[in-house]
Amino acid sequence: MKYRQILFRLIVAVFGLLFMMPMTGHAAAGQSVSEVLSQPQAYRIVNSAATIYNPRTKQTLSVGTDVNRISYVVKKSSAVSSRGVSRVSYVYLSDQKQGWIWSRYLKRAANATGPNLKNATAALSMNLATGQTLYAKNVNSPKLVASTAKLMTLYLVLTKVHSMKNGWNQVVTATQNKNLIKMSRDTEYGGFKFKTTHQYTVRDLVNAAVVQSSNNAAIALGEWVAGSNTKFVALMNQTAQDWHLTQTHFVSASGLENEDLKKFDLVLPGSSRDGANKLSASNLATIARKLLLRYPEIVDFSNQRTKKVDGQTLYNYNPLLEGAADYDNQLQVDGLKTGYTEKAGICYVGTAALHGNRIVTVILKDKNAFKDTDKLMKYTKTINVPIGAISLTKQFKMERNTNRQKESLLGELKLQSQFHIN
Repeated sequence: MKYRQILFRLIVAVFGLLFMMPMTGHAAAGQSVSEVLSQPQAYRIVNSAATIYNPRTKQTLSVGTDVNRISYVVKKSSAVSSRGVSRVSYVYLSDQKQGWIWSRYLKRAANATGPNLKNATAALSMNLATGQTLYAKNVNSPKLVASTAKLMTLYLVLTKVHSMKNGWNQVVTATQNKNLIKMSRDTEYGGFKFKTTHQYTVRDLVNAAVVQSSNNAAIALGEWVAGSNTKFVALMNQTAQDWHLTQTHFVSASGLENEDLKKFDLVLPGSSRDGANKLSASNLATIARKLLLRYPEIVDFSNQRTKKVDGQTLYNYNPLLEGAADYDNQLQVDGLKTGYTEKAGICYVGTAALHGNRIVTVILKDKNAFKDTDKLMKYTKTINVPIGAISLTKQFKMERNTNRQKESLLGELKLQSQFHIN
């Protein structure tokens, strides 16, 4: 057993040195072909007696109970000798368990069966870090999205907050708008009452827009950003255009359709009677991703089940949050935005940090949106590449031609060459 480990480590060291040579399509005797994969690939280690050699820590690790567990190959190497071709792969199981293993001990993992989301008009899951789509159903057709459209509103609000000193505590004067006051008092369309004798800060209204999904709060925030509702909706559409979101069109900061907005004289001038926000699931996921990447503090708002603002208790009706009826500790959902209108149906953009590797999900017009999100997240969890494997791939690509790696591998080869292998 010791002989085999020494032989394996020596061959790995030689592969490492030869890895620095230019890659060719075929290898002659004494040469190697090495490849850093563009994306980590899922494999299972099929032999519990196999070992993994980490050239950085110089440790040999036993596979043991990790047999049949999903691991991710990030680099492959093969060398030709008089005895034939030897192949090894660099696998990632965790930050602590990674390294070279004989390729014959690996079997490509079968693709997991996708969830049955027959009730969803559109559905998508995405890796936040990479933007890789992990599940897709009808994702490129514009749909009504209800209050999930507020994600663009929130992105633009947070952009202004971060562009100025003490942005969170700025007073929003649009709360004195008589139409918004009327909306705020409507139990169906409001969600957070504006009192004429009170002042409200940006933070107050972001809490109201995210937790309670207050429509009047979202519109008031838009007016704070751009000076008027008309200018803000134009900014929403311009931003979508700048991001090349060709399946997106906004008519409101709140997500309400014109049919509902006309009751409060808040219809966007020039828009049609049946005008509505329409986005594809793919475009909506992109907006959510940009929001989470640039302003991760948004989850500090979206993970709240209740929040007291100006003496009013705001309620978050997301049943997947911690403490709610359908919370799952394996997923640990902490956002992001619910939505509903009679025409749009139940819509939901979800997010969860699965082992530190955050995902985004989108479900549109689905009577079982939250249960289906749970299914979608659990499926995504089985195929979501760990952030450590993604980072390792990037690291290998960056290191490929650096003197630092060459020196490290030369030193390792010198260390291993003290063993005489016949």
